[in-house]
This record gives sequence, structure tokens and C-alpha cells, in this order.
Amino acid sequence: MINPISSLSGFFRKRTEPTEQQKNVKIIFVHGFGGEDKTGKTQKMIQEQLQDLDLDNCITAVTYAWDSIHYSLFNIKNDWGRAKENAEKEIEPFLKFLKKETGDGQQQVYIIAFSLGTRIVAHAINKLNPFPKNLKGIFFWGSALTESFRLNQSVPIKILNYYSKNSDFILNELYRFIESNHPGGWYGFYEIAGFVNHHTAASHAIPRVNYKSRLIRPTIQIIAFWEGFI
Repeated sequence: MINPISSLSGFFRKRTEPTEQQKNVKIIFVHGFGGEDKTGKTQKMIQEQLQDLDLDNCITAVTYAWDSIHYSLFNIKNDWGRAKENAEKEIEPFLKFLKKETGDGQQQVYIIAFSLGTRIVAHAINKLNPFPKNLKGIFFWGSALTESFRLNQSVPIKILNYYSKNSDFILNELYRFIESNHPGGWYGFYEIAGFVNHHTAASHAIPRVNYKSRLIRPTIQIIAFWEGFI
């Protein structure tokens, strides 16, 4: 007879105290259109999940804050255009920031980019030369980057792209209305050499099913597994 699982005790690998090198794991969060995360709101959500998973002594989180415009639905097209221009201007500053974060090679670095923030990250990654060995993984959530975007062949890792075909009104309708093309956050990216597309049911705007609520915890768990923490 097989008894049902009544406890998660022993289900995961037994945790050991991390080494000094293992403690140096950092998540960089790059927010999207709207600018609310300049306050570190998502960073706080990540830190709360790290504490809940007992991983806060292994992994830290920071927000790369940039001016992505506080938009109005009545002026969405103009506000989007201004935010997109700001994202283009932010590529070089983010590149400098990333080089600083990965500079000594001691920290294992992961990037989570959301919506319009994926434009900054994708273009910056294409400019990295040499590519830092300690940049271990990149996650895109609800990318507002055209689905035909291609990574340079010099980029040695694949981006994990989480897209939502049916649940995200912002990408499915508003983005296509403004841009007249399809984003990678809707159907995934064409270029499978540079991206691994994962379908999820998430939204930009609906609180309980938005990308952050749905994906923060499993993304942390993926990183923790890769680093040998669970």
C-alpha cells in the first residue's frame, strides 16, 4: 500500500548551509511600462518569496529602475511611444549596470525582465562582448518585444520566454493595435536558437493571475534548483 504524501518534509533535497560563493546569487528585475516598479514593489515580492522558501540567505534581489512613464488609458498610444523611446535610451545605461554587477565574476547573476523591460535587456545582451560567464540565466515575462527579434549568435545562453496566448488582453489587443505586429509575449519568439518558449496563463493587469503573482515563486525555484539549493 502506498501512503499519500502528508508532509513536504524530506520531499526536497536536504538543505545545507550555503558556501560563501553560493551566497552570491543575485536576481536583477527589470520592470516594464508604467513605472510602478521604480519603487521596488516587485523586488519586495521576490524577497518575500525568498524568505518564505528559506532562500534569503542564498539569493538577493535588486530592481533596475528606469523611467517607463506613468500612462493614462486615454493617452495610451502617446505614452507608449514615449516609454519605448526611453527604453531605447536605457540600453547603454543598463549595459553598464550589468557589466558592473557581473564584473568580478564572483556573483551568479540572473535577470528577470517584464514587458517593455525585455526590450532593454534583449538589446543590451546583444551588445555584451565578451559575454560574462557568471550571467547564468534570463527570464522574459510577457515580453513586449516583436516576435521576430533575434539574438546574436555570440549569446551562449537561451532566454526562457514565458508567453500567454489567451489570457493577456494587453498584449493580445492593445499591443497589436499600437504596434501592428505580434509580441514575443503573445505566441513566443520565432528564433528557437535563442529562446525557449513556455506557454503560461497570465495577464499584465489582473492581480491574482498576473505574471508576477504566477511566476515569481516558480522562477525562484528554478534558479534555486540550478544553483543546487533545493
